[in-house]
This record gives sequence, C-alpha cells and structure tokens, in this order.
Amino acid sequence: QTGFNNTGDFNDFMGYNAGFDINATNTVIIGSNAAGENDAGSDILNSTILGSGAGFTIDTGADNNILIGYQAANSLTTGANNLIIGYDIEAPSNTADNQLNIGNIIFGTSIDGAGTTLSSGNIGIGTTSPSSKLDVWGDFRVGTSSTPSLFVDAAANQVVIGTTTANGTGGLYLEDSSITLR
Repeated sequence: QTGFNNTGDFNDFMGYNAGFDINATNTVIIGSNAAGENDAGSDILNSTILGSGAGFTIDTGADNNILIGYQAANSLTTGANNLIIGYDIEAPSNTADNQLNIGNIIFGTSIDGAGTTLSSGNIGIGTTSPSSKLDVWGDFRVGTSSTPSLFVDAAANQVVIGTTTANGTGGLYLEDSSITLR
C-alpha cells in the first residue's frame, strides 16, 4: 500500500506502507513503513525520508526534513527543517525545528541556512545542546598523522600543546591553574 491515499504531487514512494495515508508534495519516501504511521491526511512538504520506519510518526508541519537510516527520527512529529542520520537515531526534540543529529555524537542547533547562506547555529560533539559554534564535550586531539599537536585530557584537567601525553617530553602543559613548560 505504498503511497496509499496520497493526494500530493511530485512524490516518489517505495516500500511496504511507505507514505501511507499522507498528503506529501515534493517528497521522497523509501523504506518499509517509512512515514507510515501518521494522522490520516497529514501534510508534509519537500522531505527526503529513507530507511525502514524512518519518520514513522511524522505529522502535518514536519516539512523540509532529511531523515536517513533505519528508524531515523521515527518519533518525530511536527519538527521541520531537521537533518537526522543514523541507525535508530532520534531528533533531540520531536517537535523542534532546525536540528542536526548524526549518529548521536554530532548535534546541531539553529541549522537554518539555505542555498549559500551560512546557518546561524552551533555544532556540538558529545552534547545535544551546544552553546558555541563548536562545543566539544570530552577529550579531543588536534594534529596530523599519529601525533597530536594539541589535546585536552578532561580527566586529568590538562591542555597539552606539543606532545602526545602529559608524561612525554617537550610541550606546554596547562594543568588546573598552573602552567608548565617542558
């Protein structure tokens, strides 16, 4: 019953119950039960929904979404302009707009850019609510090859520049409130 009772235009549906009883326009829905359990006659526009069960409970107002993966955003209801990618990954909020979730590790807020306009929001790694352009929660490393030139070890309360470990030689270490040059 792919596209059963759809009254919209310019759509592509494929898969058992994909786009079941939905009024979609300019939308691609591929996968068994993708966008398949919604209020009868829910209206959605300009969305791409790929994966079995992806966007399963999508409802009127959930426009311009890109949902990719098995059960990606399967609890999303009215949230619009979201990009959700991964296996059984949810949007941080099922009703909010302009969200990004890639694999439950990279999150974005206010993802509102279109065309060549930059988004005004923030990107977080390890946090669902980033508060700056790049907000990283946890340890991180920056460098080339196998040797980082900058890293943070949150457990040891250290920021290290120029070596791979705090016990190594050379580099600048910031530990708690002290600075050590080795």
